[in-house]
Amino acid sequence: MKTIPKIKIELAYTAHDLDDGLRSGLLTPDQLDAVALWQRLRTNIPWGKNNFDDLTRHRIIRRLIGLETKDLLANTNRSLDKIHPLSPFDIQHLDANIVTWSPQFSLENRELRAFLRDNLYRHSRVTRMAKQASTILRDLYTAYINNPDRIPSTNQKLLKQYGPERTVCDYIAGMTDRFARDEHSQLRA
Repeated sequence: MKTIPKIKIELAYTAHDLDDGLRSGLLTPDQLDAVALWQRLRTNIPWGKNNFDDLTRHRIIRRLIGLETKDLLANTNRSLDKIHPLSPFDIQHLDANIVTWSPQFSLENRELRAFLRDNLYRHSRVTRMAKQASTILRDLYTAYINNPDRIPSTNQKLLKQYGPERTVCDYIAGMTDRFARDEHSQLRA
């Protein structure tokens, strides 16, 4: 199974989490003013105090993804130029990753991730929702393990093939948030 490079995951999560935080109102543009990367993002995308709209947010997130990608590619190319690999094996035997952001961008990105950790991921609404989600998942898992007949017939045959734990986990993993909440409500009824 091929693994997804950590840098790719960070790039996607940081941009989408910032977008989600701004769209939900859990973060405001003013809160980000002290973040260096935010200052770079604002360049050439003007807005006033009261007109940070969806289009502006979208433009900022696109710019973030663009800056991250541009720096990643430029720094990776610089690294490749230094080592002059002749084959993939030359790269595989290096002690460090070749695909990385520049040191300056890495610092700015870490600052943004720290801001998101402190102001979004630890926000009271987010932590409350995470606790609720944990309760729903635990209750659904327990209910299906204790009563596997509650699993739809299309998944029943998987119980013998993969066992109840794997089948229940896969069934729950395939649920939308709304469906999981509805199922949980039915358990309590």
